[in-house]
Amino acid sequence: MSKDKDVMDEAICVYGYNNQVAKFVEEAGECIAAVMRFSTKPNDANQDHMCEELADLGIMIEQMKIMFDKGNIKEHWDRKIIRLEERLRCINYDEHE
Repeated sequence: MSKDKDVMDEAICVYGYNNQVAKFVEEAGECIAAVMRFSTKPNDANQDHMCEELADLGIMIEQMKIMFDKGNIKEHWDRKIIRLEERLRCINYDEHE
């Protein structure tokens, strides 16, 4: 078992499911705000803040996967990757230049 997973398991145990779900929502909102800030004013400080928020959200996503995955996240992931691949095959790249 990895140290990261051990820490996430402990956080879930200590803080509880409901608090971690609320934290996930909070981190998602902060990440969205940071991405929007960087997209409107791209600079090193905003990029660094965006990366920090992406890391926070990534940790919370991993906790959500621990708490709620019954095997079907991977199934959804695989299906959506196939869908994305199909969409990419349909793009006429000449139109996007």
